[in-house]
Amino acid sequence: SSRSPILILQYLFCFNGMLTGPFYRFTAWEEVLVLPRTGHVRKSPPGAVARALARTIAAVAIWRGVAVFLPFSAVYDPSFGKATLLYRCVYAYLSCFQFRYRFYACWLLMEAVGLLVGHEDASNVQVLQCELAIVPSQYVNAWNTSVQRFLVDYVYRRVPACQRAARQLCTFLFSAYWHGIHAGYYLFFGGIAAMIAMEQLVGAPAARRVRTLGWAPAGGMRAFICNVACSAWTMCCFTWFGQAFHLKHTRDIQDMWERFHYVGFAVYLAPIPVALAIVAASSRMGSSPNTHVGVAPPKVASKAN
Repeated sequence: SSRSPILILQYLFCFNGMLTGPFYRFTAWEEVLVLPRTGHVRKSPPGAVARALARTIAAVAIWRGVAVFLPFSAVYDPSFGKATLLYRCVYAYLSCFQFRYRFYACWLLMEAVGLLVGHEDASNVQVLQCELAIVPSQYVNAWNTSVQRFLVDYVYRRVPACQRAARQLCTFLFSAYWHGIHAGYYLFFGGIAAMIAMEQLVGAPAARRVRTLGWAPAGGMRAFICNVACSAWTMCCFTWFGQAFHLKHTRDIQDMWERFHYVGFAVYLAPIPVALAIVAASSRMGSSPNTHVGVAPPKVASKAN
């Protein structure tokens, strides 16, 4: 069919794109909502729709359950400030589950709707990959996936810069601008960019050193502990910067961060001393060949007299 102005407006104001996502290209939208009038209809397996609805119900239950039993409003109670810092941080971390699962619920419901109307790629989030992400890039890649593809195609690859970090920063700033002009959006997406920069500049090199030295062999308990620690760091930092996204206004964000003595920034910077310690330890081991873990000392060939 011809792309008339009316048809383009219908595409722009399509319910799923306006309310929650996922993002569909015009051709994909046209294929399931316009071409079926000519007799072409794509059917989705009932089981896939049922699974999407079941995941939606589970996400809603977690969202509303956390909101009821661990309300975020308790953070503003005067008695909350008298609790230990550890208790306050753990409570806030658990309470913030409701904000993530609110998004999950909407996206999973739209996934079921997209499957019903015949979209091939109706998924917009991989919940387990998000919740079990070890590093920030894994979380970002599993969150709002259709918009991630849009940003890569239309922003990241078109930024006239050679450095990957510059492209990433421009992409996150564009995403913040798309959400609105509130300072919280820029603090949140800027924080994500900073987390990924930390992963690339500090985390990845340190992890390579650990694997090279054999300190945490794949599948071992030490590797599992390292993964748990990295996942905890990732989710804590997302929760910290996510408060800025939720609160939006600078004064509210500052007030919230003051209640926790800005501990989130200390958590964000924690990989730096850890990485420096790993580098220093590996350097000491490198100066003593016999102390390399899992590496035999070099053989010295004797000279014939």
